[in-house]
Amino acid sequence: MTRNVHDQFAKEWMQELLVDFGEVKVEFQVSAEIRKVDVYFKPPAIAHPAPETLIGSFGKMLKTPALIEPFRNAVSPDGVEDCFEKLFAVRGTIRRKANRDKHKLLEKERPRLWIISPTISPKLLQVTGGQEQPGWPQGIYFLTTIQRTALVAVHQLPVNLDTLWLRLFGRDQVQAQAVQEVLALPDHHPYKYQTIEHLARLQMNLQARQNESRLFKEVVMNLSPVYDEWREKTIAEGRKQGIPFGQLELLKRQLTAKFDRLSPQILEPLDRLNSQQLSELAIALLSFGELADLDRWLQVNGV
Repeated sequence: MTRNVHDQFAKEWMQELLVDFGEVKVEFQVSAEIRKVDVYFKPPAIAHPAPETLIGSFGKMLKTPALIEPFRNAVSPDGVEDCFEKLFAVRGTIRRKANRDKHKLLEKERPRLWIISPTISPKLLQVTGGQEQPGWPQGIYFLTTIQRTALVAVHQLPVNLDTLWLRLFGRDQVQAQAVQEVLALPDHHPYKYQTIEHLARLQMNLQARQNESRLFKEVVMNLSPVYDEWREKTIAEGRKQGIPFGQLELLKRQLTAKFDRLSPQILEPLDRLNSQQLSELAIALLSFGELADLDRWLQVNGV
């Protein structure tokens, strides 16, 4: 379950982060057999002038169509093979379309597979033949030219601004360090608060699935600063229109983050809550496991 939460964060965040640079599809189906790519990216005909100047090496990965497959745990050989099958299916689809259109595929039109994993075992590097390449940071291993695949070992990446957006896929202290670096970005950075909001959503979703494991506590602790930053910014925005509005706006964002996209009809009853009720609902929300819990709370409180 926890892995699914992290997967959802990765897909939703990339869908929003990468949209400025090209076409982004999540859970992209690639064959008659139900098989989906986590994120499929396609750069526009006229590419963004320099995505790498905004999101570093992550942006450099977007020069060609890309299949992006993030793994929460270290990827296994079977996991790599599954990703290969998706890549070959996408390549076959693109090649067949090019043949029908009598179009010769250019190098920049051929998709590349990026497998992002916290760590890559030496054995996996040995069997895949992964090698580092000049011009790319340590920790990114490219397979043979015909395979058009690279393995990204997040925990081996150097700690600098160029790798920041990739290190957010890490675990434990690596992710915690990346979170602190996001918080330290200047407020005018175009992707700072967009990323903060997605990390805050991840924190809330994890909180809803609370357990007593050490790993869970560490992850939530890592994400708490970014959640606090997001919460304070949301309240500050609301104060421009009055404190009650700030409470209401924050609560609506929390609910939307926890239960994904909610319709205005579901959120409408919240407009009738007073400041005390909003505070009580904010506390109750931490224990909600499904949207029906919100309906029950509203009924009990006569809303």
